[in-house]
Amino acid sequence: GVTLNSGGPSLGLDQLAPAGETTLVIGQVRSLGGTGTVTATSIDVTGPFAFGGSLGLFSRGTIGETGTLSAGTLFGASTGSTSLTGTNTIAALGSFTATGGDLTLLDTGGLSVSGPVLGQTVSLTAGTIDIPGTLTGTTAVDLASGGTIGETGGLITPLLNGSSTGSTS
Repeated sequence: GVTLNSGGPSLGLDQLAPAGETTLVIGQVRSLGGTGTVTATSIDVTGPFAFGGSLGLFSRGTIGETGTLSAGTLFGASTGSTSLTGTNTIAALGSFTATGGDLTLLDTGGLSVSGPVLGQTVSLTAGTIDIPGTLTGTTAVDLASGGTIGETGGLITPLLNGSSTGSTS
C-alpha cells in the first residue's frame, strides 16, 4: 500500500501498481511534508520525489531510483538491492536495511548516517558524509565525498574503500 501525508498541494503518481503488476513506479511527487511511507513488491522512482519530512521506502524486492529524490530523512528496507543513483538530496539516512543485496546512495549535499544501515556492499557518495550512527557492509563499505568524511558512530565491514577531498576521521 501507499501512505503519503501531504501538507502541499501537488501529488501525482504515474501508477499505483495496477492489477497484475508488482512494481510501483513513482513518476512525480512534489512538495510533500510530514512523514510518508511507500510499500510495494518493488519500487522504481523515475521522476522527482520530494518529501520535506521523513520518507520510508519498503520493498519485498528491489528499490531503484534514477530520478530526483529529496527528503529530510530517508529510512526503509528491501529484500534485494537498493540503488538510489539519481540526483538526490537526502539530509539524513536513518534505519535502512538491504537484506541480501547492496545499498547504493548518491547524494548531492551533506549526508548524515544516523542508521543503523546494513547491506552487503554499502556505497555512499555525497558532498560530505557524517556517520554518527552504525553503518555495516557485510562485504564492503565504499565512501566517496567531495568534502569531509567523519565517523563518530560505528563502521563495521571487512573492506573499507574511500576517498575525500577534505579530512577523513
